[in-house]
Amino acid sequence: MSQYKNTLDELESFLPKYEENKRNLERILVEAEIEITKTLNFLRNSELEMDLENSFQKLADYQFILAKLLFADELRISEGLKKFVHDFDRVDDDELKAYLLAKIKSGEYDLKS
Repeated sequence: MSQYKNTLDELESFLPKYEENKRNLERILVEAEIEITKTLNFLRNSELEMDLENSFQKLADYQFILAKLLFADELRISEGLKKFVHDFDRVDDDELKAYLLAKIKSGEYDLKS
């Protein structure tokens, strides 16, 4: 009976932490989607090579973490973030990067289409 009580107490004490972490993660995912959109807009308007490289690196960093959350941790994320994770999966490939940049610059790429 004591193991039951210990386990039950542990579960009960974990629940508020879980709920808080879940709310924080949801907030952070919304912020990430906003930052990704801002970066895409910045790329659309920038002509400087250094800006392009820094922006693509930022997007690659987001993609790596979001892919882990989506595939390894099976976290449910928005359709826009799923699209981003898929589209930027091989952003280290120069041909894909050029293709994505052309789509971004022409206004044909966003997280909603």
